Amino acid sequence: MKIKTTDKNKLSGIYPSFQTPLHPDETLDLDGVDREVDYLLKADVHGIWLAGTGGEIFGIGEETLRQMVRRVAERVKGRVPVMANISACATALSVDRARCFADCGVDVAFCTPPFYFSYTADHAVDYYREVARHTPLPVIIYNNPFVGNRIDMTPEIVEPLWQESNIVGIKDCCGQAGRVKALLAARERAGRPDFLVYESWEPFTTDSLKCGADGAIMSTATVLPGLCVRLYEYCRSGAFEQAATLQKQVNAFLDAFCIDWVFPDDLFIGGTKACLDLLGICSRTTVHPIRPWPQKKTSSSDAC
Repeated sequence: MKIKTTDKNKLSGIYPSFQTPLHPDETLDLDGVDREVDYLLKADVHGIWLAGTGGEIFGIGEETLRQMVRRVAERVKGRVPVMANISACATALSVDRARCFADCGVDVAFCTPPFYFSYTADHAVDYYREVARHTPLPVIIYNNPFVGNRIDMTPEIVEPLWQESNIVGIKDCCGQAGRVKALLAARERAGRPDFLVYESWEPFTTDSLKCGADGAIMSTATVLPGLCVRLYEYCRSGAFEQAATLQKQVNAFLDAFCIDWVFPDDLFIGGTKACLDLLGICSRTTVHPIRPWPQKKTSSSDAC
């Protein structure tokens, strides 16, 4: 799928946080990749968010990452947008990864601020500006202050980047109520109606969509994609009571698997992979030292 920076409608919707299927020796399970893609597309998700935090980007090697990105893009065959992670410690590394992913068939790149050193917000703005100007893919800001150097990309920090036409959106995972609403207001003031704002703190999904968010990136959607797509469609049609009912199911799912949004977290990643194991998609193997959930912890659960 060829995505232009103005194709906002093509980039809106529910994006599951794709999990990285692994064999017990942590090599890539290509059959598992295919099964996961097929499972998600069958539920009519609007796109795939690839190699994010839930996808264990922090622990998979570069060759494995490129192999997975190419396999997902080939399996999707342009039916929905594929967004992939180009986060790195240095600008040139992110640009190189973006160029590679573009050749693999990825549609959009996303990245956190640079990490390793204690960079400032000014460093982050410079990084995003340079990445956007030298990257062949549209770029989405990935705001996740729980990882890396913990920079929180607030509306005030993002403000200088509104003028960069190749920066097309932001995924917000700061966990603060009202943040997405503030980003939407800043978008309006900046005159960037094409700029996408995604919620990623899943308990806030319905409230943010109701305020006008363009979509949500969700780990729950990896396991329960149909439910999350219906929630989005209810919000888009103004059926907020029905959406609120589904939001309660999302919250109950998160509570049932003790996903408490603390990073790094065995529960967040291990719980999601345990669900995919129960669904017959892939094993519950995680990147060490993240611990997989033991079989007895989910074998009798009906949360999936």
